[in-house]
Amino acid sequence: MLFSRKFCPMQSKSLDLILEVRNFREKLGQARLASARRDVKRKSVAVQEAEQDLQSSVANHYKSVEKSLRAAEETKDPQARFAVVALALSRGRRAIRRAEDDVNGAHDDVEVAQSTKKQAGRTLRQEAIERIKLERLKDKLEIKERREADMLEEDEFDEVATVMCQPRGRSA
Repeated sequence: MLFSRKFCPMQSKSLDLILEVRNFREKLGQARLASARRDVKRKSVAVQEAEQDLQSSVANHYKSVEKSLRAAEETKDPQARFAVVALALSRGRRAIRRAEDDVNGAHDDVEVAQSTKKQAGRTLRQEAIERIKLERLKDKLEIKERREADMLEEDEFDEVATVMCQPRGRSA
């Protein structure tokens, strides 16, 4: 347990400070979660852009190969034809491979961002649970303080009543 069962007037103040820290940590967690959500959105957009780049790389590759084939048809030398087409195919494949790597990297970034977002959500929930537990403990301590104050008040009243009810000046 956080505190001993015996009453201590500092427990309530200590709990106030702990709750203040918990509230700050919870707000910080909310900011982290919001940041993680924005990061996921931003990286999802990056995935879409990378996929569009891949599509344009494939389209450019086909256009380049078509141009190379037309140029090869005009060339009389068979080795030159082969070299022109092979060069176009090689360049296009490299461009497509780079675009695919970009898409895969963007997907990995999104996965990492989603994992971060999930962890931020878990942490935020845990902070909220801890804060609620501390608030309940604080409420219990306040109730206990009020009860003890009432009991002290009753004891003082009983002492005063006892003194008032005793006969004065008589000695037995």
